[in-house]
Amino acid sequence: MTRDQAILCYNLFEGDRDSDVTIFSNKMLVSRKQHTCVVCREDIAPKTRVRAQTERDNDDKIVMTFYVCETCCSAIVELVLRGNDEPISTRTALGMGK
Repeated sequence: MTRDQAILCYNLFEGDRDSDVTIFSNKMLVSRKQHTCVVCREDIAPKTRVRAQTERDNDDKIVMTFYVCETCCSAIVELVLRGNDEPISTRTALGMGK
């Protein structure tokens, strides 16, 4: 499994969903503008390589794109490829505190 595959296979909202969603795209890309990381809630600078997942909430009929910063992507790799959940837990805790 490649690094990108590990990042993309991670379920961003495992256990946090009450609604039905349809994922339209889930890919690695270079951001064109500033975004906020869905995991840690830190700003993502333009021209940064990120994970972007676009989906539709089928209940509310809303389409949204969620971005994951480089640091959180590295934490996901640690979990998926090495079984180390400490980095992603730390990053998630940052986001919950904001």
